[in-house]
Amino acid sequence: MGVEAIKQDCEMKAFHRLAENIKKNYPHLPICILGDSLYATETLFGTCEKNHWDYIIRLKDGAMPTVAEEFHRLKDKDPENAYRGRKWVNELVSQKRDVNVMEWKENGKTFQWVTNRQISKENIVRLSKAGRKRWKIENEGFNNQKNHRFQVGHVCCHNYTAIKNHYMLVQIADALRQLYELKAYINRGVKVSIKNISSSLLSSFGRLITREDIFTKERKTVNAFS
Repeated sequence: MGVEAIKQDCEMKAFHRLAENIKKNYPHLPICILGDSLYATETLFGTCEKNHWDYIIRLKDGAMPTVAEEFHRLKDKDPENAYRGRKWVNELVSQKRDVNVMEWKENGKTFQWVTNRQISKENIVRLSKAGRKRWKIENEGFNNQKNHRFQVGHVCCHNYTAIKNHYMLVQIADALRQLYELKAYINRGVKVSIKNISSSLLSSFGRLITREDIFTKERKTVNAFS
């Protein structure tokens, strides 16, 4: 990309480039896009429809005003479309397609999402919890990487390829750390300090996995599903 193209670039343009590459390399991978209200656009809906992807997009005031107005007009009309603090309306008319909207009131806050998944009493809890995970990804994922544990906001070099490689390693390290932390919590029911996680995880790489380790893991997995 040239300098002027970089200046005119934005998050949505980058999404469509990434979506094209993902679909090309992983044509059969099932994907659900979670996004903030910036992504509540017809172009994103069209990309997901073309790629046979699902989406759950945050719907805030001002985004898709016609759809939001229709949702608020209809959400209390049918008592069957309410369950455990959640309400929903299916098949609201957007510009080029029908969309579904759900609302969840939790701890005095109201959250709304637009999705292409048909909403019902059987899946509303699962869909709304999936929508809330967007903030979890943002806050406990990228925010941690940028401002806390990994400091990726700091420019380590001026070579763009090296920056990308560095960030890929950060993503791998963060994924391993989260898996390790989760396993420690499941086993002992306590949160482990960052310092202990780092030292313990580092020492584990120096330990060879024996056939006995593999056999024990396989046996535990069989027992868990039996």
